Amino acid sequence: MERGVDREEEAKRKAALAEERARKLKAMTDDASAEEQARKTRLAEIAEMEAKQDAEDEAKRMNNSKGGQASFLKSAQKSAYSGMSMADRVQRGRATLQSS
Repeated sequence: MERGVDREEEAKRKAALAEERARKLKAMTDDASAEEQARKTRLAEIAEMEAKQDAEDEAKRMNNSKGGQASFLKSAQKSAYSGMSMADRVQRGRATLQSS
């Protein structure tokens, strides 16, 4: 009779192990699905932020390119030539050409 009890216990143990494996497999599958969904959401957010940044960068480039010069060059040129008349500027240009 002991053999019959051992076989029943062995069958119950195998069934319990199979249930445990199935439960763990389902948990891992669910975790993988949740992780994949989180990854997709994260990538979509990153793509949206990059698109927004690209649009801002393009707008800045368009603003800086108005007039053919970057704004920092315009301000440097203004500070170099502010307060000078056209005659002073021509004289300055001649001096530069003669020294070359």
